[in-house]
Amino acid sequence: MPVITPELSEYNVDELHSEARNNSHVVDKDDLQEALRLLGKSKDSLNKTDQKTTYDITTLKAEYEGKFVNQDATLGQINHRVNHLHLNIDALENQKELIISGVPFASDEDPDALFATICRQLECSGGEELLTSTRRIHVNRLKDGDVSPLLVEFALKITRDRFYSTYKDT
Repeated sequence: MPVITPELSEYNVDELHSEARNNSHVVDKDDLQEALRLLGKSKDSLNKTDQKTTYDITTLKAEYEGKFVNQDATLGQINHRVNHLHLNIDALENQKELIISGVPFASDEDPDALFATICRQLECSGGEELLTSTRRIHVNRLKDGDVSPLLVEFALKITRDRFYSTYKDT
């Protein structure tokens, strides 16, 4: 059969069509049956491949859908924990309180005076002037000499941070 390329003129194309109509070929019946048998085998093979591929896709889809659901649940839990930690960090960053542990309790103590003494020992000036409150934690059960944390609340967070920084540097 002749090859038609874009370079052929319209006249050549018409000539090729008429030549093809005049030269009809006779096809042997056995050849045609063999070709049909081979086409049938190819069709069956393609159908089996298509069925296997469809099964594989369905299996993979079901497997990964389950994994994605599990991943989504895990990510949801992680996001919840991150949000919770973020809120805790924000709260700590804005916290103006400081807990001082290891200070022995005395029944006649003045917590503000006690904190002023701590400031003098740390050579931290101005810390005691910007206090809101100073108190003991769990004071009801304490006896003289017991160790109980002292809760100090500063008026400004920056003052708290400065006091804590001075403590860490000593």
